[in-house]
Amino acid sequence: MASGRIELSSQDKGKILAYMENFNPSQIAKKMGRDPTTIRRFIGKYKKTGKTENLPRSGRPPVLNNDEKSALVNEVTQNCHKPLHEVINTPDLNCSITTAKRTLYDAGIHSHIAAKKPFVSEKQASARISWCEK
Repeated sequence: MASGRIELSSQDKGKILAYMENFNPSQIAKKMGRDPTTIRRFIGKYKKTGKTENLPRSGRPPVLNNDEKSALVNEVTQNCHKPLHEVINTPDLNCSITTAKRTLYDAGIHSHIAAKKPFVSEKQASARISWCEK
């Protein structure tokens, strides 16, 4: 869940460092239109580490990198009649169906039809064909 804080840009960080020589954190905050606590936190971190870059964040790394996500999207759009579980079982893509669905959804491809059993009715057949032609 996001904390609601807006990250300082590198330009803002540079301004704070420039203002730090002549102004206190409250004055810098007024000049920049920021909360004084944000300025104090940045100055404290800068004095402690000597760096302006953000520290790496915790959390699990993504299962698929950007290249693998692109490969998945390309494979699904080229082979739209192939079930999703067969697409992800290739050596290049090793992920769960849930991860694949989420990646496709984020790319604007709603693949709920591709992961289901083969169609039985004419209505389902036309829906599947129209999905592939988009």
